[in-house]
Amino acid sequence: MFASLNTRSSSAVSPRSSSAQPPSSPHVAPPSSDLLSLDFDLAPSPSMSSAPVPSLMDLPVSLGHGASSLMDGLAISSSSSSSSSSPESGVGVLAPTSGLATQVKRIDNYDLPNLNYTPYMRSLLEGSNHSSTSLVSNSSVRVSLMKLTHSKDELGLVLLVSNVTQGATLHDVTCSYQLSPPDTLTAMLDADAGVEVLEALGPNTKARLAQLPPRTTLAQGLHLRFKKHTFQNSVAVTVSYSPGSGQAPVILPAQTISIDLVDLLRPCRLQTEQVAAVWGSYTQSRTLSIQPSLRPIASARDAIDALNMTVVQIIGNEGIGASEMITTHDKVLVHAKTDQAQRPPNVEITVRTQDKFFTEVVTRNVYKFIR
Repeated sequence: MFASLNTRSSSAVSPRSSSAQPPSSPHVAPPSSDLLSLDFDLAPSPSMSSAPVPSLMDLPVSLGHGASSLMDGLAISSSSSSSSSSPESGVGVLAPTSGLATQVKRIDNYDLPNLNYTPYMRSLLEGSNHSSTSLVSNSSVRVSLMKLTHSKDELGLVLLVSNVTQGATLHDVTCSYQLSPPDTLTAMLDADAGVEVLEALGPNTKARLAQLPPRTTLAQGLHLRFKKHTFQNSVAVTVSYSPGSGQAPVILPAQTISIDLVDLLRPCRLQTEQVAAVWGSYTQSRTLSIQPSLRPIASARDAIDALNMTVVQIIGNEGIGASEMITTHDKVLVHAKTDQAQRPPNVEITVRTQDKFFTEVVTRNVYKFIR
């Protein structure tokens, strides 16, 4: 119950020994790199299987009263959840003429919000926040990536290849993907109409488009499902094209796309009362204090959103979030608190799960991701 929360009393536990009980420590020291490379089997742990916890939706509600902070059990009557925005309609002055995406307003802008979505892109990006990252480019081609995390069973990688020239058609545009390690995940590749998928399944997949007209963008989707996550999973992408029919291909530098823990966490839409009812049963907790330097974290909501979690409740500078692991659907609860007296604000995050090793792995990857 929120009236009796005390996340600072939890101990640090070695991931290789569930019986070890070192002295408690209020904060997690900056993590060493060895834990980030440990295998984590995406199957329910024996402890979880032998003592199943009732569904969060079925547990009784019992909220504490009279507490002075969210962690101590502020009586909360409404929940606040993060919402996902749909992609823009993509209706603009430039209509697709080749079955590929074109620009809506600025012809030199190849970001997703400025593209006319093809039917394939609409089906692929529905429910996403259409945010892409540039991977590699030259004077003829721009390659960008978007990670899709709205599916509870898979991670989607969307590759966008744009011909940024004003009048040159590119030929034999080929995209090759290589999974690593190949035995820990499976992949399926699909693409825009007109793109020939040469190898659709397996650790090595490939697609080819015969011609990419100027000022157009092709989209491909790589759907990844995980058997085991080593926290070193990655996908290597190589894009090549010919500047003219029969000419020697131009091969862009291979790009490695890392897959992080945050890519495997999914929002879990719970009400405040449901989280309060099970908070005490998520006994394996760790607390860390971070002053972010890699990304702006100005509030508790920013911290929870950055971890791809649902914001359950925000009160002042405190917030509670929830998420679940892909495939296994194991729940993760977090409490975030910011210290606005510091610039940038210091962020204190408490991670709670039902498994000691899982808590340790999540905590150390949280530090890696938002520090």
